Amino acid sequence: MIENTHAEEPTAVSRGREVASLILAELGIQPEPDDNDYSYYRKAAEIKRIDGTVWDAVMDVIPLQREILKRLLNLLRMPDDVLMMADKYNVPERALREVLPLPEEMQLDMVLRIIEQGYTSEDVQIVRKNPKSAQSPAASRPKPAAYKAAGKVRSLYSFLLKEGIEGNTSEIATELAGKIKDDRELYVLADVLESLAAQLRLRFRD
Repeated sequence: MIENTHAEEPTAVSRGREVASLILAELGIQPEPDDNDYSYYRKAAEIKRIDGTVWDAVMDVIPLQREILKRLLNLLRMPDDVLMMADKYNVPERALREVLPLPEEMQLDMVLRIIEQGYTSEDVQIVRKNPKSAQSPAASRPKPAAYKAAGKVRSLYSFLLKEGIEGNTSEIATELAGKIKDDRELYVLADVLESLAAQLRLRFRD
């Protein structure tokens, strides 16, 4: 699963995955059936001690200092949803290094602030050292209902991803139908979800 990330300027997360893929290949560690890209590559970041000969093999392919390679690899310790957003929006490695020490429950919010509000690594560092500063004027303004609903849907997706059941829609639908006794309410919910799915497809980025 070694990636070809040289066709275009790689993101910090993709560079971390490239380092991880080389390490895992050197150690003969193959993905398990329930691994996704992030969980598979994270295995390399969770190895307590990587032999120097393995790092030498990595540096033969990626000509960077070992400490830089380690920093890129350590980014993969963050949760899947954080890595997904950081990868998609090319969040800089320096900013992600400041996000990494934050509690997991704060990491996604901070990455979204980097993406949406232009937070820099210095801004993240300030929040990390003084959590009360996380409530910026922009963050403290009341959010519209659609913004809150989007956050709930995103949280649902993160939960499904974490539990590894995002593809098990049949069982989820059965459980949900059991909780909603009113057929009309169930029909409205299905209609809303279908409409939301259609709108999301219109917003796919090339």
